[in-house]
Amino acid sequence: IKKKVKPERMLRSMRAAVRAGMHVRGHFIMGLPGQTLSEVAETFGFIARMAWIGVHDVNSYFFYPYPGSEIYRALVAEGRIDP
Repeated sequence: IKKKVKPERMLRSMRAAVRAGMHVRGHFIMGLPGQTLSEVAETFGFIARMAWIGVHDVNSYFFYPYPGSEIYRALVAEGRIDP
């Protein structure tokens, strides 16, 4: 989904926020097109690291291609979903 994030930097920021007394949450989307089982396992490892540093809440969501989005148009063009 073209996010340019660095997991280690995110963890440092979350750790600092937790230490500052902030309520920290993480949100994850699972099942993106092309996502491998290995990548899902990597995400769960990241979630475990978040828990270790004290992140308060973690939510995960199933991928849903919103009509009109770039990824929706690509999936329609590939014939992977019916418009």
